[in-house]
Amino acid sequence: MSRVSIQGKLERMRNIDGNIDEQNYVIELASSIGEKTGPTEFLLGGELRKQITTSNKAVQDLIARLRKVSEDDNLSDVTVKPDYAIHYSVKRENLSKETQKLVIEAKTTNKITQDLFSWDLYKLMAYVNELSFQTSVFLILNTDKNRVETLLAGYKEQGLPVLNVPKGHLLFFIQDTIDAAPKAYYLDCSED
Repeated sequence: MSRVSIQGKLERMRNIDGNIDEQNYVIELASSIGEKTGPTEFLLGGELRKQITTSNKAVQDLIARLRKVSEDDNLSDVTVKPDYAIHYSVKRENLSKETQKLVIEAKTTNKITQDLFSWDLYKLMAYVNELSFQTSVFLILNTDKNRVETLLAGYKEQGLPVLNVPKGHLLFFIQDTIDAAPKAYYLDCSED
């Protein structure tokens, strides 16, 4: 049986508007990571559900706006469930960089909204800052770097908090089109 490249699989997943379904993208990514890592004691997948804490008014307003357009009841209690995680299941008081390895949020549409981008960015910072993940990654497909920089500026304009994330622990992989190779970026999301 021949092995199909991830690019070939992505091409077949393209829907009528040219986008890739986010869930299918993450499932394919998870499968690829699982093949490369082999058996491990770490859990691979999006089964992680954790609470994050925030009393920030701008974050609460963002959640309220998202709740109006979404059926996701998790927004009501600030439960986060990443698109993909590599972690070892431990109690909250035992979270550490040794047990919480990698967390990924993915956006596959070329019509990413400011609020959805901001919510995922906030969660990625909280995964590192509050939930002790070593690395958080924002995978963005069908959107160019300039648009992502505009969305980052929009995050700041919304008055959302910039959580303490050491440089290099929040990475962006931006793939302008399905056919392009993904490019890794460290985009500055710190306060001015």
